[in-house]
Amino acid sequence: MNILLSLGPKFALPYTNANQIPFFHLIADVEHILAQQKNRNIRDDTRCQIINNTQNYIHRRLVHTGLTPLEKFCNTAINKTKQFIRSNPDILITEADKGNRTVIMYLDDYNNKMLQLLNDTNTYKPCKSDPTSTIKDATNTLVKRLATLKLIDNDTIKFLTSKSATCPMIYGQPKAHKAGLPLRPVVPTISSPTYNLSKYIATILKQAFTSCFNVKDSKTFCTYVNNLQVPAGHIIVSFDVVSLFTNVPQHLFYTQIFGTAMGSPLSSIAADIVTEQLLTTVTTQANIPAQHIRKYVDDLFLVIPEGAVDNVLKVFNSYDQHLQFTCEVEQDRKLPFLDMLIIRNNDNTLSTDC
Repeated sequence: MNILLSLGPKFALPYTNANQIPFFHLIADVEHILAQQKNRNIRDDTRCQIINNTQNYIHRRLVHTGLTPLEKFCNTAINKTKQFIRSNPDILITEADKGNRTVIMYLDDYNNKMLQLLNDTNTYKPCKSDPTSTIKDATNTLVKRLATLKLIDNDTIKFLTSKSATCPMIYGQPKAHKAGLPLRPVVPTISSPTYNLSKYIATILKQAFTSCFNVKDSKTFCTYVNNLQVPAGHIIVSFDVVSLFTNVPQHLFYTQIFGTAMGSPLSSIAADIVTEQLLTTVTTQANIPAQHIRKYVDDLFLVIPEGAVDNVLKVFNSYDQHLQFTCEVEQDRKLPFLDMLIIRNNDNTLSTDC
């Protein structure tokens, strides 16, 4: 089981119930890639090939025929892990929020953390019934108005019109890099009536948005930070926005009344625009003494004077009452950031342990 789980959730996260398998992740990734292809016939042909290959793979795994030695080993490991999970129903195995890590925690702890997040009534309110149908009608009314104004073509009308939709099921991903293992609620909105419309708007915003602070991924940040020289009297810190999201029991419906849902195509670019504006404001108007600033979504990396940490954090938290940050300062010349460890060497250059 240890070998299986060490492969990470993208490769070997075990599920005892087929209904728990998050196929929406695979579907969302495939559709995101296919959306880059403008030729509709190529998109449809590629989609059919992917479906066929996926079905063949699932069937081969189920009947255990024609398996490679590696697949046989993985099947054995999966079966043993499933037996362990069935024998320990009080344990939950899930994927971490970042870093491609698998998290094992008690189910009661998971549920309690979800209920604790749910207590944030400033962010969510309960609904008397499933609002999906009403939202679907409102979305299609908006699409029809855009069509009437001739702002979208026929292909876009078909893409944006919601024909069938279900209410998304919310779940939580543990922040394994944070003390206390807090959860980040995620809403896989691919089944929601607003998903395609959100993707369409997000695409427009991304084309119009540029950033002087962003890093694309961990690899890009590694390239930037390795051999970076930290000025004398400065330290490296990371700022992280406190999560405002929450989770709900499956038999209840809730409406989010503040912020955006993690899992919506619009959330990433919306957060990017907000944090970009925040950084631009506090670094220019508040005269923040930061030598280097880089951000990945809501995770910020800064090099600041050692005695300025409290003041910088105060300025960030005064920007907006809903945007509150926590700060992590380097310890023993080391700072965890994203899925790596940043090390300040004796000559004050930085290196990473990825």
